[in-house]
Parts: sequence; C-alpha cells; structure tokens
Amino acid sequence: MVEGVHFDRRWCPADAVGWKLVTCNVSDIAAMGGLPEWALLTCGFPGDLPLAWAEDLLDGVARACAAFDLAVVGGDITGSPGPIVLSLSAFGIPGERVLTRSAASLDQGLYVTGPLGASALGLRALRSGAADPPPVAVKAHLYPAPRVVEGRRLAACHAVGACMDLSDGLGVDAARMAAASGVGLEVDAALLPLGEELSGLPREEALELALFGGEDYELLFTCSGTPPVPAVRVGRVVARPGLHVLLDGAPWSRGRPFDHFAPQPEGQ
Repeated sequence: MVEGVHFDRRWCPADAVGWKLVTCNVSDIAAMGGLPEWALLTCGFPGDLPLAWAEDLLDGVARACAAFDLAVVGGDITGSPGPIVLSLSAFGIPGERVLTRSAASLDQGLYVTGPLGASALGLRALRSGAADPPPVAVKAHLYPAPRVVEGRRLAACHAVGACMDLSDGLGVDAARMAAASGVGLEVDAALLPLGEELSGLPREEALELALFGGEDYELLFTCSGTPPVPAVRVGRVVARPGLHVLLDGAPWSRGRPFDHFAPQPEGQ
C-alpha cells in the first residue's frame, strides 16, 4: 500500500491502514478456500513521520492479525525519501481443495456473498470531506471484513467451481474469472445486492458503484445447485466468452474499470 495511491493520511486513520493492509491479503487466501497462518511485514517510513502514526498503524495490523489468527513472523523496516510504502505478504494453508478463478462451467450460476458498492461510497464521502459521511459505507471502506469462513465452506463443496474475491470491482473481476475459465459470465445488474446506504442514489449510479467501485472483498463464485453459504445469485455461466452485463433485459455498460497503472484521484 502506497500513500497517495491506496490511502490518504488526511482522512484515513493509521489503524485503518494497518487493518486493510492485513485484510486485503487475508481476502486473497479466503478466495482460495485457505486459512491464513503467518505474514511478513515491510514498512518504508519517511523520517518526519510522527511516531504515534506508526504505532497506530501497528495497532491496526495487530488487531487484524488477532481477528484472523495470523502471526507476523518477520519483515523489515526502512526509511523512505517520499511517501509511506507498506507491504504485507500473507501465507496460509489450503482447505479441502484450492479454489481458483479458472473452474467455472456451463451448468453453474454466478453468486456473490454480500452487498456491493458500500466501500466505494465510503471512499467518495471521505475524499469529498462530507460533513456527515454514511457510517456503514465509511466502515466498509476503512475496515473491510474478508470472508474466510465462507471461503472454507466453498472449498469443501464440490458443487462450487470458480471463486475469487472482489477487490477491483465485480465488473473487472468477473471478466477476469470468465477469461481464466474460458467461458462467459452473464450478470443481471438488477440482481446485484447493494450496500444499504446506496438506496438513496439514482439507480444507475448505485449500480455503477456496485460494479466498478471496488474493495468490497466479498467472494464471487460459480455453483451448481444450492450454495453452501448465504449468497445472492447475480447471473450465470454462458458459452459466449467475456462478461455480459444486462439491465432490464438489455445490454448495459457504464463506469470505468479500475486500472492499477492509470492515473487515479489522490487516495484511491
């Protein structure tokens, strides 16, 4: 996580940076049905960084590690001539099998484990300096909760095919799953579960946040039959390659997918 790219100290508390540094990695392990075990932490700090900020960062790391039974067993610390640069590499053990994004098949539906778009709404409110930001959305952005338990249950169910976590947004990640599996995915945008604080937005604006906002850290998976975890069916696997988003029965396209190497608004 790089200051000015992944977080902004003006509105992102240091403990939240530490929490997310851990949980975004734990989410990757959860998406493969694994159990997090240990991690390596590297910090690059500018010389004028207040000690209290670094202490709060490590408090957030410690709380997240305690929540998900993860041990930091080593790493490194160094000075940085520019922004704060943080890296955490997490390691885990597999469940009954390793879930991948490449195992979707034509007899399966497409599911998501929870609401989408709240994190993006929270980020937008924080970045704009809103006087009364939506609290649930802000919490979703600053303190995401990876779906470790759900991932383990998905790995134990052989009706489940492909699985991945939603970090860059369903509209981006579903396309990656389709390409990896050599199939197509059809998404009915009207079925997308929306974060509760998106209800006051215009319909298409809310759907755009759900599809392209990113950092939801829910699990997207394919399954034949009834899923083994609470989930919402949002589409199906189809033969035509690529991602096909429909709204009210017609093709729908809106929003700009996240690109890690494109210029981003400060604090994205």
